[in-house]
Amino acid sequence: MVSKHFPPVFHDWKKAVETRPGNFLPTAQAKMFISQQTYEGLQITVHSNSTVETVKFLLAQGVDSVLTERFQQDPLEEYFGNQRQRGRRSDNPDASQFSYNDRALDVQHNIVPIKAGNTGKRSAEKSRWNDIIEEPLDKAKKAKKK
Repeated sequence: MVSKHFPPVFHDWKKAVETRPGNFLPTAQAKMFISQQTYEGLQITVHSNSTVETVKFLLAQGVDSVLTERFQQDPLEEYFGNQRQRGRRSDNPDASQFSYNDRALDVQHNIVPIKAGNTGKRSAEKSRWNDIIEEPLDKAKKAKKK
């Protein structure tokens, strides 16, 4: 079982680096282990049953392999961030307000791609029409005959 064996390996590795004999600078010691952010992220991922259960479900459905690095919640964060922005001062919208904001966001996203923010810009990157240049292209050079 992943959740029983995975965290102790990293915990033991971290302790081994911390208690390793010798005078190591903190930067050298940091290179002996994964980053603190990665360590904490792995702990959260493994300890949350949702990730483990999702992987189990996908494997049971016949998926050959699961790359959890591809799991991201950026689209979800983007959606609720936009909901908060549309709600203005309303911190606790009712179902009607939420539904109205949802329809407005749907229309807005179909018209204007979002180019800024701290989440993955999936809608802006797919658009081919962001930069239109009206300058004529240079003429192609003819190949010289030998």
